[in-house]
Amino acid sequence: MPYEYHWFDSDHTIIQMDIYGQVTWDQWHKTIDKIVEEIKHAPHRVDIIFRDTVGMPKGNPIPHLTATQKKLHAYPNTGLLITVSSRRISSFVEMIIDVMQRGSEDRKKHNGGFVTTMDEALSRIYASRSQNQANK
Repeated sequence: MPYEYHWFDSDHTIIQMDIYGQVTWDQWHKTIDKIVEEIKHAPHRVDIIFRDTVGMPKGNPIPHLTATQKKLHAYPNTGLLITVSSRRISSFVEMIIDVMQRGSEDRKKHNGGFVTTMDEALSRIYASRSQNQANK
């Protein structure tokens, strides 16, 4: 399966989805649905790191990413959504994702974005968590 996910940490607060091989949108949605079930049953914030080594499946990504965002953002405990990849997606797709996230009801919470290393992703998550604690 080109999409595999697991808990990154022992506290089950970060899900890491590894993306490799031959990817399809159908497999993407099946994996996202499983991740949504994990988030739904978590009593705390869950951040997601998409670790991508191959890029997106063929076809227009916008309807698929819009559906994904709606599924994930349906739960208030969904934290940052961060993609780690040394492969840059098209500027157009990145811009669309940014606009979709800015249009979300809780913009500050969903500003994960795109980075090139796991360290950058974790730094963003930990900084966001610290900021959320300071604002309480």
